[in-house]
Amino acid sequence: MRKSLRPYLDEKVSAGDKFNFFAFLLLLVLIAVIGVWLWSMRDLIGRFGDSLGIFKNSGMVINQPEKDNFSIHSGGQPQGFVNTPEGVYNLNTVEGMVAATLASLPTPYPTYTPYPTFTPMVVTSTPTPEKTPYVLLNGLTDEVWIKSRRIENEYSQSDYITFMGKYSYFWPPYGGINCDNSSGVEECDYMASGEPVVDNVGIAWACDNSIPLYSRLYVEELNLWGICMDRGGAIKQDTDGLFWFDHLWPSGLITYGDKITVQIYYPK
Repeated sequence: MRKSLRPYLDEKVSAGDKFNFFAFLLLLVLIAVIGVWLWSMRDLIGRFGDSLGIFKNSGMVINQPEKDNFSIHSGGQPQGFVNTPEGVYNLNTVEGMVAATLASLPTPYPTYTPYPTFTPMVVTSTPTPEKTPYVLLNGLTDEVWIKSRRIENEYSQSDYITFMGKYSYFWPPYGGINCDNSSGVEECDYMASGEPVVDNVGIAWACDNSIPLYSRLYVEELNLWGICMDRGGAIKQDTDGLFWFDHLWPSGLITYGDKITVQIYYPK
């Protein structure tokens, strides 16, 4: 009997060694399950690969200023790369699109320019001479009103004579017609009564010679009391029958020449 040189070809296939279709089907199912699992984990695997440097298609691409523009397809999908202050983003990946969108969002609160600083307005004025230590206001000072009320308390119940007059004012620091020049020397510090100008600002009046010096007066239109302390060449009865009354004050409290009603209280 001659032996075969390839005895394995003569062996018969047992039932267990036959092709098993069911086992093959199970293998395909296992391969499919593994494929689905890998597909679902693609993002995690991609990031893991990025961390290891295996993949180069990550969302963030740094130092690629040449790829700083992108276009929009007709389907609305962005392409290319975009620059932001945070870096260069690849818009071809989901991660890049999300990162670029987050980087482009506005800050929660808008920035603004603070209110400009400013220097408060400081009103300066030329100091008055030492002989006139009072503060000039648009109206009368508190000191003048206090002196006026004192005269009122003393004379308001006394008899008086009413004069119809005209209002004017004089201010000796201006010089010229505001001062006494009767002696040929300009006198601006003292009035005809001998009283100093500086002590009687707002209270003193120049009156007609027919009215005794130191007579008290009350001007109804101004609600102001005062004292006749001075004279003046033009302070007299005018051609219209009205008397001029000249107030010691740097500016007019009413219009020059306005008619006024003056109550005259002769000295006690």
